[in-house]
Amino acid sequence: MPFSLRIERAIDDPNVQSLFYGPLALPALNDSREWQTFSFYKNLKLDGDLGAAVSPLGEPNFFTTQDHTLRPLYIGVDEAHHIYFKRVEPTVVFGSVDSGVSNEPVDEEGLSFLDRVWEAAPFSHHGRFVRRVRDVSEDWVARGRFTPQDRRAVITAAVRAEDSLRP
Repeated sequence: MPFSLRIERAIDDPNVQSLFYGPLALPALNDSREWQTFSFYKNLKLDGDLGAAVSPLGEPNFFTTQDHTLRPLYIGVDEAHHIYFKRVEPTVVFGSVDSGVSNEPVDEEGLSFLDRVWEAAPFSHHGRFVRRVRDVSEDWVARGRFTPQDRRAVITAAVRAEDSLRP
């Protein structure tokens, strides 16, 4: 059975999330009492696969991301871990191209601009990706979440990010 990496959002706060590999919860090993934070969108390619942001380790079902080891929850050890983390995506970034526009305005479901763009992944080619950015940014302007200048900046960043978004 093929497994893939995926995110599950908490019902009451979309920024509180858990990472899964198929049905397996992957807590981050860390003994801090503070929320762990992760940013994934800057690493995604047109296919939208989280594998671009989360890498497998030597053992089956073990991964690493942003200096954290992720291991399956079923492993019964006494290591401190975080099943939930906070998703922090402060600016609209596509690959290595940062638009400089805040990703903080959220819609009525608590989802950000980047959430809305990437929910349509995979993108068959860069033109479809840019079309999605245009459509979502048009809606964001219509709802007062972006200014027209913000929209131009995110579209320009999406166009410039073509090389960064290739799988």
